[in-house]
Amino acid sequence: MSNTLSCNLVILGSILSAVAAYGMTAALAPSVSSPVPVGTQVTFSATVPDAPSPNLWYRFRVRGQRGGYQVIRDYGPGNTLVWTASDHEGAYEIEVSARDLDTGDESTTSSLFEFQPVVTGADPVVSPTPNSLVFLFSAPACRGGSRMRVQFQSAPGIVQQAIACSRPGARILLFAQTSATERIEASGADICVGERSLFGCYSASVDLQQESARLVFGSELPLDELISHRLPLVKIRSGIDLALHPGPKSLKIIVQPQRWS
Repeated sequence: MSNTLSCNLVILGSILSAVAAYGMTAALAPSVSSPVPVGTQVTFSATVPDAPSPNLWYRFRVRGQRGGYQVIRDYGPGNTLVWTASDHEGAYEIEVSARDLDTGDESTTSSLFEFQPVVTGADPVVSPTPNSLVFLFSAPACRGGSRMRVQFQSAPGIVQQAIACSRPGARILLFAQTSATERIEASGADICVGERSLFGCYSASVDLQQESARLVFGSELPLDELISHRLPLVKIRSGIDLALHPGPKSLKIIVQPQRWS
């Protein structure tokens, strides 16, 4: 084990730095001790006990072992951040910057926190999240140079479950149900008496749209320019509402599970 790695293990979970201006010093504390399984929500609370005034705004940024910082929440009055690593496990540096709006003083501090893998064997793991519509799929690491393909299929009785969970007048969307062998059963009363609407949306596979896949995965199309809204996980319902009722400035809407606020 290298000296650098040993140092990282020793300081993991501790405060890395605190940059104070005019004696103002920020502190950052997690709600649980590091490490935790990937996907576990952690609340990071910032405090500035020696702030010149109580009129403070906070900014939270996160970076992994590779790459730069990503702003999770820009400056605002909230001093807590609820966040988890959802892309991959590993050590993350969580940074908070506190700014006194009255005096202009600023202070920055950061802390390392580790999220451990939930996969211990050869089988993938599906983990629930606090949002009932979102689950995390974790798979064992692939060998160098290899690629992984994940294929999902409908659960038995999924339409009946959707009907049972919906109110009269609900609209139920079947997304990418492309198998010619799957059958859907529903009673006439559930549809007609309950005045529910059952409709579908087709999403073709890479095998059926090779040219489209080449343009997308080959970065020949400016896909970022087509995304009009990027929403955190907690706003997934508003994203669905916006997709159902698009406005003049909405085009493509994505939900970023790694963002909780």
